[in-house]
Amino acid sequence: MPIYEYTCKECNTLFEELLQKTPEKSPACPQCSSGNTEKKMSAGSISMGSKSAPACASTCAGPETCCSGGSCPMH
Repeated sequence: MPIYEYTCKECNTLFEELLQKTPEKSPACPQCSSGNTEKKMSAGSISMGSKSAPACASTCAGPETCCSGGSCPMH
């Protein structure tokens, strides 16, 4: 289940909500109970992309043979 980050427009409280699906409306603020909240863009939802492969990509035969035993982003 994803964790969504919100900010309250009334009291500026930042909070997170663990939700089973993307909500149709923002949850109420846990600090002031206002429904005037806004979903924030989190680092997990930003993709910058890459123009080059990681250094191990040219020598990596499989996840068990490179990048500390399987932490290679190519696998």
